[in-house]
Amino acid sequence: MIKFGTDGWRAKIGEDFTFDNVGRVSLALAKYIKEKFKNPEVVIGYDTRFLSEDFAKFAGKVIAEEGIKVFLSDRFCPTPAVSFFISSQKLSGGVAITASHNPYYFNGYKIREWFGGPASPETTSIIEKIIEDIDWEKEKQRFKKESSDKVKKEDIISAYIESVRADSEIDKFLKKVKSEVIFDVMHGACSGLPTRIFGKKAVEVRNEINPLFPPFGKPEPTPYTLTPLQNYCKKFKSDGFAFDGDGDRIYACSKEGKIIDAHKIFAILTEHTVKHKKQKGKVYKTVTASDIIDKVASYYGLEVVTTPVGFKHLIKGMIEDNAIIAGEESGGIGMSYHLKERDSLFCACVFLTHSIIEGKDFSALVKDIEKRFGKHRYIRKDFHVSDEIKEKAVKTAEEIDKINGFKVEKIEKIDGTKIRFKGGGFLLVRPSGTEPVLRVYAETESEETSEKIINSFAKMLNIKPE
Repeated sequence: MIKFGTDGWRAKIGEDFTFDNVGRVSLALAKYIKEKFKNPEVVIGYDTRFLSEDFAKFAGKVIAEEGIKVFLSDRFCPTPAVSFFISSQKLSGGVAITASHNPYYFNGYKIREWFGGPASPETTSIIEKIIEDIDWEKEKQRFKKESSDKVKKEDIISAYIESVRADSEIDKFLKKVKSEVIFDVMHGACSGLPTRIFGKKAVEVRNEINPLFPPFGKPEPTPYTLTPLQNYCKKFKSDGFAFDGDGDRIYACSKEGKIIDAHKIFAILTEHTVKHKKQKGKVYKTVTASDIIDKVASYYGLEVVTTPVGFKHLIKGMIEDNAIIAGEESGGIGMSYHLKERDSLFCACVFLTHSIIEGKDFSALVKDIEKRFGKHRYIRKDFHVSDEIKEKAVKTAEEIDKINGFKVEKIEKIDGTKIRFKGGGFLLVRPSGTEPVLRVYAETESEETSEKIINSFAKMLNIKPE
């Protein structure tokens, strides 16, 4: 059964992610779009994964055979480029063939709506129902002929790059970039793009195309997968960034080789958006994001809206509720004045612009924001457990009144169970709804303390992390 998750449908290549299933989804999408739009047009992009281009071509063929004009990217591209092409060309929607940050043996199908951002749960629910009604064995005979003339190959990257440059204003400050900037593109769809913006000042790491995504097997920027970036930053004495496989997640690294997590990037970008772009509105964040974001927003008089996990929940705020910036724990951050979508390359350009305007390198930016808003040390651990243990975890969390000396002030139930401590800090317990996984998060002023809190909670359940 094909089900859409937090952002798209993902499955193992050759098992559930097959040409037949891509055809099913594409036909369902085409039927949905024809119902909603007159003279519909869509764009299809793809990442650097195994067979992504072939899956994209087949998706385009199926959609075009339904009478819809299809633009197919002429090369692999980041998902934000697909989003930008939809919004700038006023298309009916689009598709990105990508499994984002997942392991190399996965691929995926991300649907983008008319505004460029991820499809809403309401939209994907309708498409899932259409999929169930399709008799693919009967339908697929129509798609064996050569590609339709309604599929047009298109350079969708160049205009996207220009929008990144213009909206971030990076060109005004390129001359002030004194040393190289390191970009770890993790063998993904952003390969080559930093060089197009920064020229010789960009040093790209892991920019060769390798669908095995060595050495970690997945293009996911985390504190545990960025050793190559850290080594290059120390070697060149330069600050740097890391992007995930389809270019919608960002991490950073200082010239000393210290990883700067997504929470601090989000907080600093929020400050830039208000202070230097003079934007006013709301800040949307997922429940897993750090409290430092709330403190920065409060300082500038901005309201924070907290949502369940998934950028699809944040998109609503960007479209309907004057959210000037929205972000999540994993590094997906979007700014409304550019694109109602996550965009790692754009965020990197804005972050670097802020660094130059403030006259501070990345380490100094982090020290400055922590000096003003306090230290926030965030830890997450995943546990493979049964449904029975997941239920027990929720009940245990709700009954805690004190843990590791921290007294419970209140409990929030936005997505999982979030225990807020008196004086600051939290413990968040989130059972996955689709996997046998329990995710546990903690934030205090000390990394050691945050880890101890998670370990203490795990001990209550007699479980161990992955």
